[in-house]
Amino acid sequence: MCKAGCVAIAAILVFPMAATATIVPYEEAFPTGPAGWSKDSAGSLSLDWAAVGGSDGGGFVSHTFNFLNSPTNSTPPILHGNPTASGGAFAGDWIADGVTEFSAMVKHEAGFPLTFFMRVAPMFGPGAVGLIFAPVPSGVWTPISWGIFPGNPQTIFEGTTFPQAFGNVARVQIGVITPAQLGGVDQSVTFSLDQPAVTPEPGTLALVCAGTVLVGVRTRRRR
Repeated sequence: MCKAGCVAIAAILVFPMAATATIVPYEEAFPTGPAGWSKDSAGSLSLDWAAVGGSDGGGFVSHTFNFLNSPTNSTPPILHGNPTASGGAFAGDWIADGVTEFSAMVKHEAGFPLTFFMRVAPMFGPGAVGLIFAPVPSGVWTPISWGIFPGNPQTIFEGTTFPQAFGNVARVQIGVITPAQLGGVDQSVTFSLDQPAVTPEPGTLALVCAGTVLVGVRTRRRR
């Protein structure tokens, strides 16, 4: 996967207009800070950042979330990528831009496995949720992913259609389904995020990489 260079779940808020095109492929490695990722839908509270300790040993972001106001089976989004997060790399028309997967590395400290979800939504209104079927164990970095294609059984539409949910993505979010052990309990759990990414289908990625190599060869020849 290339680096940055190469569910009712959220309130409806007003944001800047989404980017005209998603950057694909793109992976946010958080090398110098939270890159605009936040603890809230408004984007006013930045996620906590650490320079080391991520899934690849480098930077990562986190949020210590309290479940007091989250009843059992509620779906609080905990890690927010709003329209300007990562320089707007995740905002755009995922269908036209060829996004076929949304993935990330996550970690939590609940002490028992939790069921995660990923979510996308336009500027206003509902979007779609990708349920991560395998529970995420506590205390270890774990990959999660959501295939972006019609008919994926992971996908739950919030009264929307595939084109409506993925044709104008402005927000990406990651959260959990609140278990009975945490529902309405005054307990805080730390959730960490690293390497959120959007990738194209393998054939498209191969063309991108081949084009990059070709440009490099041509540049060397001109020298």
